[in-house]
Formats: sequence, structure tokens, C-alpha cells
Amino acid sequence: MALPSPIPDELVGLIARRFQLLAEPTRIRLLDRLLDHEATVHELAAELGSSQQNVSKHLMLMADAGALGRRKDGNRVYYRIADREVIGMCEQVCGSVERHLLELAALVQPASADPTTAASGTAAAAHTTAANPMTAADQMTAADQMTTANRTTAAERMAAAAAPLERSSL
Repeated sequence: MALPSPIPDELVGLIARRFQLLAEPTRIRLLDRLLDHEATVHELAAELGSSQQNVSKHLMLMADAGALGRRKDGNRVYYRIADREVIGMCEQVCGSVERHLLELAALVQPASADPTTAASGTAAAAHTTAANPMTAADQMTAADQMTTANRTTAAERMAAAAAPLERSSL
């Protein structure tokens, strides 16, 4: 669906609320756990290592927004994904983050004597990720680790490049 331009204020508010719904890591983890099956607050709290009160609050927000559905069975409430488009949004963002990380990794990758090795390393990383899908939380953890590792590598290379300049100015 193409958005009108300019986007009407009412629509801007609805779009912003939908993105706010996904702007909390706990909610993304909950959606990830609910991808294949419904679950109770108790089950989800145990899986996430979080309090039932915290999990319940997030589930209710997502249910009130229409992203989750719920059904009652006795004294238990089972939650499930009701709006699959929310999952599509998460997958699009994860794909975008993954591409961005691969681009960053290629930029900060040490210079190689054989340019085909560097390119094939990036392609292999992309293939590995596509062949082994990760949860959104796993991707964010990997992204943090990759960013830290690349930052260190880049800083070391910059320091090494600056060392001869410092010596020559003395």
C-alpha cells in the first residue's frame, strides 16, 4: 500500500504507535516466543527469566493494540500472534540490520592481499546467516559483539597507522 504524501497527521500517529509497540526488547522476545505456538504468561515469564507481572504488562499492551490475541481456558489465558504483519515488520527490520552489519563488517575488515578472500568472507557470512536463521534477540546480541570486535579492530588499525606519523614528527 502506498502512503499518501504528505501523510495525514492521524495516520502518522497510528504509524508511530505501531513502531512504539515494537520499540521494547521484551516485546520482541515475546513475539519471537509466540511465533510457533500460543503460551501463557507463566510459561513466557519462565522462558524469558522475567517476572509474570512484567510479561503480563507487555502482553496486554500488545493484545490491546491488536498484535496478539488471547483465549481463556479455565484460569489460564493463552496468548498468540493475531496480526502477522507485526512479524513481517520485525523480519524487515532484522533483514535491514543484518545487511547494515555486513556492510559495516566489510568496511572495517582488515585489508587483504587477495581481494577475493575479503569478498568471499563477507559472502560466506551472509550465506551462514541466511542458512541459520536467528531470533531477533540473537541477531542483536551478535550485532553488539560484531560492532565491539570491529570497533577494536578499527581502533588498532588507526593506532598502527598513526604510529609512524607520530615518530616522524618527533
